[in-house]
Amino acid sequence: MRKTVILAVVNVILLACIVVLGFKTYQLYQYRTWDQFIQQQESQLKKQADIYVQKGKVGTTIVSAAIPKNEAGQPLETVRTKIEAYVQGKLGKQAGKKGISDYIEVRSKSQASEFSTVTKHEILSNRYQMKGTKISSKQVEEVGQVLLTAQADPFDLSDLVTDMETLRPQFEGVLSASLDQLGVDATEKTNILQAFQTADLTQFTLSYSDSQIFLLLPKETYLVEQIGLPIASFFPVVNSQYLSSQDQASYQTYLAEEEAKKYRNMIALTFDDGPNPATTPLVLDILKKYQVKATFFVLGKSVTGNEAILQRMVAEGHEIANHSWSHPNLTKLSAKDVTAEIQQTQSAIEAAVGFKPSLMRPPYGAIDATTMSSIQMPIINWSIDSKDWQSRNATSILKEVQAQAHPGGVLLLHDIHQSTVASLDGVLSYLLSKGYTIGTASQVLGDQLSSQRIYYSKDNSLVAQ
Repeated sequence: MRKTVILAVVNVILLACIVVLGFKTYQLYQYRTWDQFIQQQESQLKKQADIYVQKGKVGTTIVSAAIPKNEAGQPLETVRTKIEAYVQGKLGKQAGKKGISDYIEVRSKSQASEFSTVTKHEILSNRYQMKGTKISSKQVEEVGQVLLTAQADPFDLSDLVTDMETLRPQFEGVLSASLDQLGVDATEKTNILQAFQTADLTQFTLSYSDSQIFLLLPKETYLVEQIGLPIASFFPVVNSQYLSSQDQASYQTYLAEEEAKKYRNMIALTFDDGPNPATTPLVLDILKKYQVKATFFVLGKSVTGNEAILQRMVAEGHEIANHSWSHPNLTKLSAKDVTAEIQQTQSAIEAAVGFKPSLMRPPYGAIDATTMSSIQMPIINWSIDSKDWQSRNATSILKEVQAQAHPGGVLLLHDIHQSTVASLDGVLSYLLSKGYTIGTASQVLGDQLSSQRIYYSKDNSLVAQ
């Protein structure tokens, strides 16, 4: 009996040893299988010269990350940071433990994004597990995407636009409408919108398709995955180099419309007979205060000794034009004398500022076909006569402007009268309050003017008779 018991115990021990040995052998086989599989996977990754492979272990999970390299051969930090954040969120920060339960391979797929000159890195995670003695992919997960500029810098909303805050209320409106569609109660909706109002918009990944820009939102916070606006909403603040070719065309149309809109309600501010050292600098001071530009039709005889005034005009963005040398009625002069009046003035102005004017206004607005053939420059007359030369009264000057102002008009003033200086604050305040934009003759009339025409306003020009 005793011998039988001992034999049974020995058999049990032997069986236990066999089981343990078998289990250990199976574990070793699994480990070697994992090791071979992981080495094979990493070997495939390392064959790509532009990929940096980073390996680690969290708990019993082996993680391999395939990170693209920059031009210097270093891993792209933005992609690495995105992958590390994903791994920590998925597995935590625990130290590696003995054994292997699964293997996660994270890699990014690089391609041109919808944003011009911006590369999109789509990050994917593939989780492998062993079933029996076979390893197979269990779960493929989209981690997210990273946008990088041509310089490999992160690309976000602050790169796309010059002023993000102008877009926040529009995005908020889309978010609000989306929450309403989901039937979110008022309290929760308020909390979500308040979170968006203070959110850093650069932290949201951008997406671009079908002429719309989307912010990709964390669904756990905002209950929706994305909110979008039509590309036209971005045009006032967009950095256009990032637009697609199709949207570039739309943007150029937008710019042309805005330009036309600006000049549609614009008035050309012009001054004759200067420069006058006593009054012209005061006029320039007022123009600077209102940040408006004007065209000065100067007399050649007044340039000498006042070169600094003309240089200031140019430095502050104003336009200089020709008003003859001595202010005669050019139609009463010979062709030779007309040419002398014009060319002497051109030379004097060029000596003062380094270039010759391209526009001319004849004294008294007097012009005919014969005179024009000698001048050979576009003639700029006027459609709004302040009559400052006649009234010499600031109140009267303002009343004339109020009565005659119209879009595309050319306003005649003289920078040699103190009364004109006194009227200028009122005139500019009035025009600006009525929505007019004030500019030079070239800005209002355009820079492709004919030397055979007399221009009175944006919409009115004639051939000299």
